[in-house]
Amino acid sequence: MATNMRRVPVTISTIPGSPEVATAFVGPTRDEASRYPKDAPSIVLLHGFDSSCMEWRRLYPLLAAAAPTYALDLVGWGFTDSSLFQSDPSLVIRPEDKAAHMRAFLEAHTDGRPVVLVGASLGGAKALDFAHTYPELVKGVVLIDGQGFIDGIGKMSTAPRWLLWLGVKVLQSVPLRQAANKARPPWGRGRGSYRARGTGDRRKPYGCSHT
Repeated sequence: MATNMRRVPVTISTIPGSPEVATAFVGPTRDEASRYPKDAPSIVLLHGFDSSCMEWRRLYPLLAAAAPTYALDLVGWGFTDSSLFQSDPSLVIRPEDKAAHMRAFLEAHTDGRPVVLVGASLGGAKALDFAHTYPELVKGVVLIDGQGFIDGIGKMSTAPRWLLWLGVKVLQSVPLRQAANKARPPWGRGRGSYRARGTGDRRKPYGCSHT
């Protein structure tokens, strides 16, 4: 999956100056997407907190076999360029900026068919927010342990910024990443898992929330 990753320029119109951000994703070109059945929606996979599109490396091939599928690195995370925000710590990425970034990506790099958003953890919150902001673009939402049912981040909102950055650095540590990579994916166990049902290679989700 990593060998198929690309970075494309995406304009974020809600940020002063409307900067272009090199956005990382794995997915078909517009021409490749047009070869899928016309009634198949575009599937957009949204990763969790401090993660990347590689979070979907096991599920992506299964979905991409049936529909145009895009594993997208949200602005500020993954392999999407964050140098603009690193050079100016006062520049905050707001929810509306992430939504505008996603919309610009869809308009520029997909073939315009309706979208099904699949969000894990923080990606679930982003999926809900995008569907609420741009309902005309969204056909459905699938949440996998989605973090979308609380208002804000609770007591963390009062924590000093240096402490939040320290927490992110801990999550980025190599030993922790290696341990996470060895763990079974959420759709392989318990709630939100994917299990074979029926015959052949068709799979349907168990325990996932749909709106």
